[in-house]
Amino acid sequence: SSFGTTAKRWSHFKRFYVDRKGVTLSPFAKPSRLEPFRSLRLLYGGNKDEVVAFVSKRLGGDAGGGTR
Repeated sequence: SSFGTTAKRWSHFKRFYVDRKGVTLSPFAKPSRLEPFRSLRLLYGGNKDEVVAFVSKRLGGDAGGGTR
């Protein structure tokens, strides 16, 4: 839901993208037109390095996403 809590297992996500505002977690192994509707965003709160390191550790390094 866009205004509530969403719980997903880390295994649900296949890749991630890093940008200046946050990290986008994608359930798709390759880019898809459905990403805007199925992805999850983690916004930074002044802790970009910590968030990116945590996601990288959970999803296995770059996970095919990298920086956008």
